[in-house]
Amino acid sequence: MDDVNLHSYFPESMFCGGPTRLNGTADVTRTTTYTTDMKAYFAAIDERFKFFMPPYPTSTLIGVASLAMPEMLVEIEVEAIIETSRLRVPKGAVSR
Repeated sequence: MDDVNLHSYFPESMFCGGPTRLNGTADVTRTTTYTTDMKAYFAAIDERFKFFMPPYPTSTLIGVASLAMPEMLVEIEVEAIIETSRLRVPKGAVSR
């Protein structure tokens, strides 16, 4: 697993797409990272600080035997809190 970096772990598109856009990473309050290679993850851990600024979101790291696809090395869950005033209903959504 040469050339490991977290740019592939935290793609910018994760923070600028979807029905409600995140305010960069400022909205992120928690991350959970699952990795198949703890040693490689820790070798690239400083990359995380290029995306998050203080106060850093809480984070959990979990080592796993495998992920959904064999070529996947990392899976990240991100939880964000978005102000109600910034929420919007996506086009075509059914209102109830």
